[in-house]
Amino acid sequence: MPNSDAPLAGLAGAGWVWRIAARILRARNRSASPLDLCMTARIVAPLVLLFAVFSTGCTPPPEGDLGSVFTLRQGECMNDASASDAIDGDTDSVEQVRKRPCSEPHKYEIYHVHRVEDAQYPGQAAIETLSEKMCLENFVSFVGREYEESDLNYQMLWPTQSGWDEENDREIVCMLSTMDDSMLVGSMRDSKR
Repeated sequence: MPNSDAPLAGLAGAGWVWRIAARILRARNRSASPLDLCMTARIVAPLVLLFAVFSTGCTPPPEGDLGSVFTLRQGECMNDASASDAIDGDTDSVEQVRKRPCSEPHKYEIYHVHRVEDAQYPGQAAIETLSEKMCLENFVSFVGREYEESDLNYQMLWPTQSGWDEENDREIVCMLSTMDDSMLVGSMRDSKR
């Protein structure tokens, strides 16, 4: 990947504005009087800065690599799953997520994965209650701060009846996010946020 600071490296001094302004005036067969240089430089400087800013890659971060929700592990980071990643058009049931390196902006970090050992699906209400309990209990050991005192939020993925029966899904996945839905950067492990 190219260095995103490279286009700005030549902009360290103000001399570049004067050199460009003088070249523009010479190309128009005009003398480079101080007033002409100042007027031309006032036009050139913002245009060159705009070019430098837009050429540094000011684009949104990529969504990430598609990965299976059934293989998520503690310490992994990801972005939202899209509706196209849902099972049979059911946007409440997700099979794939967009994994991202935690060092890059991301929406969620997996902080706990709990395997449900029940032989039969315990039911929607019971699995939601267990998910809430497991995620809340394991919040402080990962973040280093009680949930009630934290500026982080948590969300959960849990097995559905169809995932339990058809995919052998037995895992509750606890994910950290921000309260204001902004992006996280870096791991939140022991962040005490």
